[in-house]
Amino acid sequence: MSYNVQQPNGTNWEGRKGSVASIINSNQPDVIGSQEALAYMAGYIKGTEYTVYGRGRDCDEGGEGSFIFYKSAKYDIDYSNSGSFWFKDNSSECGRGWDPDYNRICTYVRLIEKSSGKGFYIFNSHFATSNRVEARSKSAKLLVNRVNERTIKDPVILTGDFNSIESDPITSFFKTGSDNPVKLRDTYRDVHPSSGGNTFGSVKYDYIYVPASSNIQTLASEVIESPVGSDHRPIWAELDLNAGDNPSTWRITIQGSNGKYLSSEDGLSAMMCDRDEADDWEKFDVIDNPDGTFSLRGSNGKYVSSENGNSPMMCDRNTPDDWEKFNWVELGGNAFAIKGSNGNYVSSENGLSGVMCNRPDIGEWETFNWTTVASGASTSRVQEVVSEEGVINGDLALFPNPANTYFKISGLGGTCVRADIYDLYGELVNKSCVSAGEKIEISSLTEGTYLVKLSTENGATQTFRLIKK
Repeated sequence: MSYNVQQPNGTNWEGRKGSVASIINSNQPDVIGSQEALAYMAGYIKGTEYTVYGRGRDCDEGGEGSFIFYKSAKYDIDYSNSGSFWFKDNSSECGRGWDPDYNRICTYVRLIEKSSGKGFYIFNSHFATSNRVEARSKSAKLLVNRVNERTIKDPVILTGDFNSIESDPITSFFKTGSDNPVKLRDTYRDVHPSSGGNTFGSVKYDYIYVPASSNIQTLASEVIESPVGSDHRPIWAELDLNAGDNPSTWRITIQGSNGKYLSSEDGLSAMMCDRDEADDWEKFDVIDNPDGTFSLRGSNGKYVSSENGNSPMMCDRNTPDDWEKFNWVELGGNAFAIKGSNGNYVSSENGLSGVMCNRPDIGEWETFNWTTVASGASTSRVQEVVSEEGVINGDLALFPNPANTYFKISGLGGTCVRADIYDLYGELVNKSCVSAGEKIEISSLTEGTYLVKLSTENGATQTFRLIKK
């Protein structure tokens, strides 16, 4: 939800705050980007279900804020990738900037869903009014650049009172600006292409944007007309952040055959498999790449590199390139091996020295066990299966995953491929022959995790992990 709750001076906050609370209690948004609230108003709004993040825009932390509320039972906040900045040349310092009338602030958070370990960002702003043309233009460019430069490239949502009608140059810049590196989609217009959406009198000032290039799907969006709690009407959107073929992200710990955990060492030294317990440095995000490989991202936001097998591995790379891409080799149950782009396997070195990606074969030290940090974590990643039968070539993926009543397999040709579904006990629960575009019905399966094994006539195989909702 994006909601300008209106500043309290002369606006009867005491008389209207019950309506604000009613709107939030009735609609139960997971996350709210608010504008114009003072700290004591934010304290009232958050109630018992929400945690509030942000600060007032003034240098003493007073004044209006772009506070963000989130359900603390569902989400954790990544403080290292959250903060505020001002719309001014030295944006990290508080104070008056491009708008000569008011301090203008943007607050952003990275939230992590507790049930899956998946993260996303909210950037929440309140722009200068339409008469401040230069201030608005500079603010829009700073905002999209900060979004584009976010450290971890998780899905991102922008909420705000942008004081911009739909024909405004700022709205056009967000959507189609030639120098905008993150062209945006208005989620309300995804659902209502040509009508409605007025949030301030007879105009639309408030928006929930997502990157146009993303596969984020808008399931629903509305403006709340009643009750009236402010001079603005709140707007909400229900979003699927994992729609289409978005790379899936899940969080795991990795344990060597010595019973110790692999540690990122916060990227400051060689990684070791020598930790007795799993703390932050021993937790990794698994990022699925479109080519069927995966990358490991440490709690410092950096990626693990194989170093081409020539030196101990580090978790210090800003982006995943060839050395930061691995193949996941299933060894049964939660056991797996990690193969680098050099064709060699990662070894725990029995925890006695820095791990290397230099072993030609899988032995005891090259065998690891993974465990999800949060229940419900899932992936649609294609996994390389250790087999004498070979591996199906091609960029394959299950979608949707998680799935409810059916799934499809992208990347298949016209030839029929056998699809066998096994539960985690190895029991065959479904079998079929599928070609490109065909659905595989799973409505009769109970909720849980399954393995989908594809087999061709020549004996090549490929295995996927499927989550049934």
